[in-house]
Amino acid sequence: MYLSKEQLTATLRRAWKHSRRDHLMILLGAQHGLRRTEIASLTLADVSAVDENGCAAITVARLKGSFTTTQCLFTNDHILLDEVRALEQYLAERRELGITSDLLFGGISGVRVSQIIQSHMVAAGVSANLAHAHSLKHFCGATMIHMGQPVEKVAKFLGHRDCKNTINFYAHISDAEASAAAQEAFKS
Repeated sequence: MYLSKEQLTATLRRAWKHSRRDHLMILLGAQHGLRRTEIASLTLADVSAVDENGCAAITVARLKGSFTTTQCLFTNDHILLDEVRALEQYLAERRELGITSDLLFGGISGVRVSQIIQSHMVAAGVSANLAHAHSLKHFCGATMIHMGQPVEKVAKFLGHRDCKNTINFYAHISDAEASAAAQEAFKS
């Protein structure tokens, strides 16, 4: 079972009301499949680069032997899901607070990132078994797979060295889904 889009939106809404920092941490975690320590380790340089296509980008030094990835920051008409606006607003909040660290989130630990994310999830009504930071990474991978993205592209996006990891963690298919696919394949 994975975090739903509705649960993520409720969590983002809750975090937005609390601080732009918390909102941005959760948004980047969910839309780029980041671990708590990867969130804590982001630097200003990691989110200020422009990639070869001219888009604002995020570079993530992935952990656990995964590849470092560079991806466009997402824009969206829904303010809670627009990373470019969220980053701009957080950087303004950061300046107001006088944060001067090169670390994007001011040097908080991965444990603290987890606590922040969990508190917003619980406040948004997310069940205890899903109310943890790693749910954001699972949300990203599972959403991409269930929206029909090829496993190879999901693996590349998440920095996986082996597509088997992507399949094992995110391509959970129920018996009903497999049966429906077989019925579709054998029609005619």
